[in-house]
Amino acid sequence: MGIIMRRVTVALCGALSIFALTTSAHASEATPLSPERAVVSANCSPGVQPQDCNAAAFVYNYALSHNFNGPPNHKAHPYGNTDGQLPAGGDYITYDIYVTTPRSDQRIVIDKNNPSGNSWYTHDHYEPGSFYQFFLVA
Repeated sequence: MGIIMRRVTVALCGALSIFALTTSAHASEATPLSPERAVVSANCSPGVQPQDCNAAAFVYNYALSHNFNGPPNHKAHPYGNTDGQLPAGGDYITYDIYVTTPRSDQRIVIDKNNPSGNSWYTHDHYEPGSFYQFFLVA
């Protein structure tokens, strides 16, 4: 039984965000969409709410520019990948993308060793099949 993962490609161009998805049975088989094939939409990509994409992109950018510390008041802690849903061997940190009480289910998981190629968004608190691979395209 293969793991279903989806990719989110994000390009930030000023106030405009470009998002795209691909699906793969195995993370190693998935390939990112080129920016030319990305979906430009105020509604973001199918299956991911635009506010979630924008919030995940904010947390991702903040973490990468602040030595993997989360934004103020955002929970961040190591993610063990004990269920094996993500590629093995990652040095993962998980971040809440929203500051809410109670905590929301949306998270971004970043591999400190390969943040541009091994980062993930989940809308459902790590439930099987809920991971979208997250890319920031320069």
